[in-house]
Amino acid sequence: MTENATAEYPLYFRDGDGFFVLSLATRGLTLDERGITFTSERETRTIGFSEINAIRLHTGFADKETPLGICEIKFGRWRKLTVYGGDSYLRADDAQREAYVRFVHDLHRRIPAADRAGIAFNGGLSETRHMIVSAASLVGAVLFVLLPLVLIVLVPRWETLGVAVTSFGLAYVGWKNWSRNRPQHYSPDRVPAELLP
Repeated sequence: MTENATAEYPLYFRDGDGFFVLSLATRGLTLDERGITFTSERETRTIGFSEINAIRLHTGFADKETPLGICEIKFGRWRKLTVYGGDSYLRADDAQREAYVRFVHDLHRRIPAADRAGIAFNGGLSETRHMIVSAASLVGAVLFVLLPLVLIVLVPRWETLGVAVTSFGLAYVGWKNWSRNRPQHYSPDRVPAELLP
C-alpha cells in the first residue's frame, strides 16, 4: 500500500455530542489525502484536514482492566466526531482495538505539516473534566477504601473482607483511569502510548 492510499477502518463512531450511549450503529471511516470520510445518521461527509481544530485522545474502561480508546476530532465551529476502539456496545474487542490504534497513527501521519499548526493535539481529559473526575475520585476513595477498612475493623467477617476486596478493586480501576487521563499536549509525530488502549 502506498503512503497516501485510501485506508478503511471498521471503527464505531458518533457524529456530534451525546452524554449517554447504549450502543452505536454508525461504523466505518475512510482516510485518504483529503481527510476523513464517514457516513452518519446526518450525512456522508469528508472532514478536510484543514477543517480540524483539535484532536483529543483519551481512554475509558471497557471492563475492569481493559482500556477503551477514544479519539475526539473537533472540526468546523462546533462539530465533533468521536471514534471508539471497542465494539458497538463499547466493550473490549481486540480486532477493534488494533484497528483503532492503526487509525490513530495513520490519521496523525496523514495530516499535512501546514495543517498541524492549526490543530490542538490534546491528551487525556479536558482540564474541567479532569477536575470533576478528581473530585469524584476523592469521594470514591472515601467510599471504596476508607469505609471498607472501617467495616473490616467493626465487623471482622469473611463477607466484609469480600466487600472490601471488591471495593478496593473498583478504587484501583478509578485511580488507573484518572492517572491515564491527566490533561496534556502531545506532538502528532509522537503519540504517547498511555493515550492508546
